[in-house]
Amino acid sequence: MRLRNRAWEQQHGDEVQRLMSDQANSYRRKAEECDAAAERVTDPAVRAVYLAIGARWRKMAERQQAIEDFFSERGEPRSENTEHGNP
Repeated sequence: MRLRNRAWEQQHGDEVQRLMSDQANSYRRKAEECDAAAERVTDPAVRAVYLAIGARWRKMAERQQAIEDFFSERGEPRSENTEHGNP
């Protein structure tokens, strides 16, 4: 089974790396959207919620970046298993 995974990684590795990089950037954009929404609302409770969600997106971006950095430093192909979804 590992041999099949290695073949898949060799065939799709560049695409996976691009998607992982896009994922970290996507999380950062979501955080920026939350920050912008927090600036637009007047209700302090709603503003706090937007800021908390933005902080979660930033944390996810940091974690995703750490995963990317780890694999880059080791020179290994990256796994297709990355964090996805909502904070």
